[in-house]
Amino acid sequence: MAYRQYESKGLVLSGSDVGEQERLVELFTCELGLIRAIARGVRRENSKLRYGLTDFTVGTFSFVRGKELWRLTGAVAESNAYRELERMPERQDALARIVSLVRRLVPGEETNQELFDILLGAIAYLCSEAYTGERDDRFEIVTVLRILHTLGYVAKEAPYGTLLDSAELSESVVADVTNIRKEMVEAINTSLRESQL
Repeated sequence: MAYRQYESKGLVLSGSDVGEQERLVELFTCELGLIRAIARGVRRENSKLRYGLTDFTVGTFSFVRGKELWRLTGAVAESNAYRELERMPERQDALARIVSLVRRLVPGEETNQELFDILLGAIAYLCSEAYTGERDDRFEIVTVLRILHTLGYVAKEAPYGTLLDSAELSESVVADVTNIRKEMVEAINTSLRESQL
């Protein structure tokens, strides 16, 4: 029996070692949404998948559907944000908080191109020179509000409605948060409280 192979760009959200040579990986993919996949033999020295499955790796992944879990058959890494931010722990922490929120909110396999673009935009911004301050939470506020909006937890309302129109992050977008920070934080807190997440 031939199994259909799926391929999608994705982001490794987390992974944990299973048994002697396997790894259970949670990925948010462009084509399939949030999936859990088992990578067999990945902890062997000669495994081709080994370096493409570390946390916060962006790449192209291949899968076949198993009885209970997806089985990972290929991984081609493009970048790893955690490594790129190795000497910037505040940025690593910001990325970890965003990924943790996505893991908590996304129910499972459902294509969400907009959310995928928001995640890639956040990673690109964190890894860029545009990120201005380690103690500046405006980047996280706009990213979290966009995630909540995309998942249907926050309505697109004034005064922050236009900030939800794109996945792009720039200095000017982050600067726009300054005058409406309080309203955005209230919208985030209300949405999380009402959804009991």
